[in-house]
Amino acid sequence: MAWEENPCTMLIRQLDMNLTRESDKKLREHNLTRSQIMTLMYLSDAATHELSLKELERLLQVSQPAVAGIVVRLEKKGMLQSFQDSLDKRVKHVRLTHQGEQRCIEARGNMKALEDFFLQGMTEDERAMLRVLLEKASRNFKKCLF
Repeated sequence: MAWEENPCTMLIRQLDMNLTRESDKKLREHNLTRSQIMTLMYLSDAATHELSLKELERLLQVSQPAVAGIVVRLEKKGMLQSFQDSLDKRVKHVRLTHQGEQRCIEARGNMKALEDFFLQGMTEDERAMLRVLLEKASRNFKKCLF
């Protein structure tokens, strides 16, 4: 596929590769993966800082064994705690620890700095328009049936 035939697709791919490389570099400094930081972020955003494993499966869009592995590794790092539901022992929940919340705060700061870097030179109106256009493209993609 030639660059001239699909310039938007190629630019999006190039941005994705650069953002992934830079964010992965920061995550490696803290011995974390993207799946692990996303798990921590979802927990941080939850009202009670806790979610069931089933909820995490849905949010992360991964299988139950994948979520279980992520949770085990984050527990070992002291960033979350798991516990059984008090009403239904078959249901397992996870709760963010103070250490996990601190990591989320740092990650959000890193993400903001990276976004500011790649949006530099854009006006506030241009930034807002880019967001609107990216949201439209994302919605279109979700409707697409490949």
